[in-house]
Amino acid sequence: MYGALDAMADIATVHAEPAARSQMNIAFHFKDRRLDQLCIEAAAAAGFSGLEGHRSLGGLRASIYNAVTEDAAQALSAFLADFGRTHG
Repeated sequence: MYGALDAMADIATVHAEPAARSQMNIAFHFKDRRLDQLCIEAAAAAGFSGLEGHRSLGGLRASIYNAVTEDAAQALSAFLADFGRTHG
């Protein structure tokens, strides 16, 4: 998922530096903050939920705990990459 977000560096920012990135919670936002809500809505329409932002950071947060399958994480990564291509 970080790969998809890093590829969108022109439109999105990951909150944590690479050495401090969580494997469970991926917090990010779009440089154009209007895209935050648009992404949440598009993700919901695509069947993803729970991307609403971190309570203190805002933006979006993907929580990928043990119950989230690798396929689901890959599907969200693909969705984000597509969203980035569409809105970048």
